[in-house]
Amino acid sequence: MAGLAAFTPCPVAPHHPREDARPFGEEFRSDAPVALIGSSPFVLLGAPKFPATDVAALIAMAKEKPGSISYASAGPATMAHLSGALFEKVAGVRLVHVPYRGTGQSVVDLMENRIELLFGTIAPSLAHVRNGKMRAFATTGERRNAMLPDIPTMAQAGLPGYESALWTALVLPAGAPAPIIERLNRVTIAVLNAPETREALDKQGVEIETGTPEALALRIRTDAAKWRDVIVGAGLKEP
Repeated sequence: MAGLAAFTPCPVAPHHPREDARPFGEEFRSDAPVALIGSSPFVLLGAPKFPATDVAALIAMAKEKPGSISYASAGPATMAHLSGALFEKVAGVRLVHVPYRGTGQSVVDLMENRIELLFGTIAPSLAHVRNGKMRAFATTGERRNAMLPDIPTMAQAGLPGYESALWTALVLPAGAPAPIIERLNRVTIAVLNAPETREALDKQGVEIETGTPEALALRIRTDAAKWRDVIVGAGLKEP
């Protein structure tokens, strides 16, 4: 069993450019889904002097002056970038993407009002939101995050259907015996339901999600299709 039960982050947004012509999600055919562990949504952050104070006002500003509002990410085709591209698609607006090499400088530039928006991970952003150095507009998960309970989700803020998060799952090599997959699924769920596990993951902004291997397989397929459409729509991948 050594080396089989490895917790691995599942990339739901394949990076570009791809050197092969396989459909998105095809790379997961070498994996046997075991169990989803949890997801880490982003939070849409605004600079302290940015005029808009909520998502509705932000969208109104972006529609009034297309291409006048910038948002930062840790680089092209990262999930933060694609979260912004999804926002543009769902809200029907055009923003300016500013890619950085990592997140450190983008956080500084946001707090100094050199950029307007940033899709950031919740745990590292929390202190800056609380001390007023940046404003939290909405989180990007399906439900409110325990670390920012007063901040609405994108759907609650007026963008139904918007969801974007990094997620982590346990997989095995394709062809793994079904009894082993079923046993690891049960053990993983039991560990995730332990109070100490929930407490530790809550502090990292991770929302625990459990389910069957079949549910994880469906998540992989649907997310691959979803992000393919976003990537193509943003011009990051030729159809």
